[in-house]
Amino acid sequence: MTLINVLNPDGTLVGSAGTAIGNAQFVKITDGIDTANVTPSNFGGSLQVANGTISAGKTLSAVPGNATGTTIDFGASRATCTGVMVVTGTLTGTATLQGSHDGTIFVATGLAADGGVFTIAAAGTFLLWNTNRPFRYYRMTITGAGGTGTADATIMAS
Repeated sequence: MTLINVLNPDGTLVGSAGTAIGNAQFVKITDGIDTANVTPSNFGGSLQVANGTISAGKTLSAVPGNATGTTIDFGASRATCTGVMVVTGTLTGTATLQGSHDGTIFVATGLAADGGVFTIAAAGTFLLWNTNRPFRYYRMTITGAGGTGTADATIMAS
């Protein structure tokens, strides 16, 4: 039988779970920052680990025009990121998902065809995305704004 051992940072044993990993149900282990999931599969138990925060962050909040969103720090490099923007009224412009390695220098994560940029032409809910281009910091921007209305946006990365 394989045990799941929980260790202190110094390596001392905190406790054990007596369930064999190969027969485990879905188990989530977290310290509030790092998360590990034990999941059953045809090949036995599988430990899936994700470091850092993988949660949605608000980058734009009721902005009425051109804006640079709040920077979201995911604590480590994330190659996959999605941004959801909700636009009201007749606000128009260009929305861009941006990424940065250092939190200071930001670049567009891609082109319109890549999902990193889109033209706001009407009210609605829009998705921007980034894949296979790792950044630690993400934000969204609106440039060339016209019309009236507001935009809210959140970002999630994994």
